[in-house]
Amino acid sequence: MTTPNYAVIPGPMRKLSDMPDLPLVEFVVALDGGWGTWCWTEHEDPVFWNHSVAPLFPPDTPWKLIQKKMARLVERGIIEGCTCPCRGDYEVTDRSRAFVAAEAVKPGAVRCPPEMIERAQIKAAERERRLGHLGLGSINTTLQ
Repeated sequence: MTTPNYAVIPGPMRKLSDMPDLPLVEFVVALDGGWGTWCWTEHEDPVFWNHSVAPLFPPDTPWKLIQKKMARLVERGIIEGCTCPCRGDYEVTDRSRAFVAAEAVKPGAVRCPPEMIERAQIKAAERERRLGHLGLGSINTTLQ
């Protein structure tokens, strides 16, 4: 299976500023308390990587560029996560939600495709089912 293509910019990504921040942060917010990653590998389960931001980038974007873009969002405090070349473990914060609320209303804002929001929501629902099965209850957060 290849990476699905929900790229929000056409053509190759040459520099970090080519990729807008809003769709990436919207995706992390849609994970609803779960963690996101930049990782993507071939996997027999088509929903295994539903928590990956990789499909938002143009095909063949080097993983180092994806990881660095996400690290910059962490460094700027827009999302929480790790900035080393690990999987990232990107998580939503109140600042993430405020960023989305402010940026999404701007004219010409590049938004996260609905298909990617759906992927994140599927991953969040899976997480809720697992937590419920473990007797941990719901830890849903409210998306604004």
